[in-house]
Amino acid sequence: MSAPDKQHDARKDIATASIILTPPPPLHHSNKRAQVVVALVIVLAAVLLFLPGTSPESDFSGSTDGLGQSAVNPKDATLELASPLADAEALVFRRQAQDLLVEIVDLKNSLVEQNVKAWAADNFASIELDLASAESQYQVGEYEQAEQAYSDVRSQLSVLLDSFQPRLDGLLLEADAAIADYRAPDAQQLYESALAMDATNSRAKDGVALATVLPQIQQALTEAINCRSRQDLNCALDQTEQALALNADFIPARELNNALSTELIQQRYQAKMSQGFLALDQQRWGSARRAFGEAENILPGQNNTELALAQTGAAQELVEVTQLLDKAKGLEAQEQWDGAQKIYEKLLRRDGSLVEPNVRLVVVKARAKIAAKYRRYIADPMLLSSAQEAVQAELLLRDTAALTAKSSVLAEQHQLLTKHLSVMKTPQDIAFTSDGETQVTVFKVAKLGKFNQTTLTLMPGKYIASGNRQGYRDIRVEFIVRGDSAIPPITIACLDLI
Repeated sequence: MSAPDKQHDARKDIATASIILTPPPPLHHSNKRAQVVVALVIVLAAVLLFLPGTSPESDFSGSTDGLGQSAVNPKDATLELASPLADAEALVFRRQAQDLLVEIVDLKNSLVEQNVKAWAADNFASIELDLASAESQYQVGEYEQAEQAYSDVRSQLSVLLDSFQPRLDGLLLEADAAIADYRAPDAQQLYESALAMDATNSRAKDGVALATVLPQIQQALTEAINCRSRQDLNCALDQTEQALALNADFIPARELNNALSTELIQQRYQAKMSQGFLALDQQRWGSARRAFGEAENILPGQNNTELALAQTGAAQELVEVTQLLDKAKGLEAQEQWDGAQKIYEKLLRRDGSLVEPNVRLVVVKARAKIAAKYRRYIADPMLLSSAQEAVQAELLLRDTAALTAKSSVLAEQHQLLTKHLSVMKTPQDIAFTSDGETQVTVFKVAKLGKFNQTTLTLMPGKYIASGNRQGYRDIRVEFIVRGDSAIPPITIACLDLI
């Protein structure tokens, strides 16, 4: 290559070096080393092909000896061979340098977008100095050295760019630690540094906002803890609400608020449970159930509440059963068998497995049945006028005679029924009067005919006497012979004309 050509290429290289930050698009290749080898092989082949003396068709511009051989200086031939190879290598290194410049520009632009001077100004300045040195080498045609220097710069920029996220994460972690220690100034400075690296980082933005109000939050939480130590949970809860009003995302405030809310619910729950058990001890069943129900509403699904309600029901049942048993026994003592029977039957409807009501009901039913029979005959002694009823009454007196020794009421009833039965077996003289014209008949007893006055002996009972007379309206008279008292004469006379 001639000297003017070399000077022209040097001027082109200088022009290329002066626009390093806006290089031409890179040549796409998968392996730079392979590209170098391929380029060298191509150049070497071209040199070998076109060197003088390598072809039969070569022109001889030098002197020849007597054999027709050209007289070529061996040293000159070496220079002619080396110069094209060196140029080819320089061209490859220049192109590689330009490819590296494209990557360097992209890396620098990325770092600038991430405000690198705010978080790595010294490192970035040092790399720029190395880049300037590489550019100087490029401009004087030292392409191989420039390519290596550019490669080093690219590596440094890559490392710096890769360190962005770890640096940012580290700042945020330090800031979070400062928040946890309530070091508001340190936290704010660290979050602001993180914002300088990434102005859109929401964690840093939220952190700056939190750090601003952190002293007030700390004061509120301290007061909340003091209130809690005094068992004033409402006061403590109010303080945590104030802290959350300053920053709703502050985890310690949220956790304390939740803990206090749980404690307050537990406190209210326990208060209602205590009210319920107090009412239970006082046998105020309705009040106990209301208190336990309110406890269930405060804290649903608790086993203690369910057990308390069950205990209330069982206690009420036990007390009421006991009270009813006592009442039934009292009625038995008063020989009010019907009342006792009703109570025992009520108890068995509630719980058929109750032993005592089952046992007592057998006795009470029998005594109630006996009492009912006595009441029937005593209330209406005329029933004994029936022979069949009289027999039943006699059997009743016989069957219950042994019980009279243990029951004054039964003894009295026994005596009274015996008297009624005796009376109903005693006949009584009954006087009848008439007008002497009326035919008188006592149904199922006798025909008395016409008379003015007569007497008829009758057993106690109900009777019907009738009278009839020609031309007069018939008459009918009902009367009762009680046996225990005299009755006035019975008049039977037809006096109304038809």
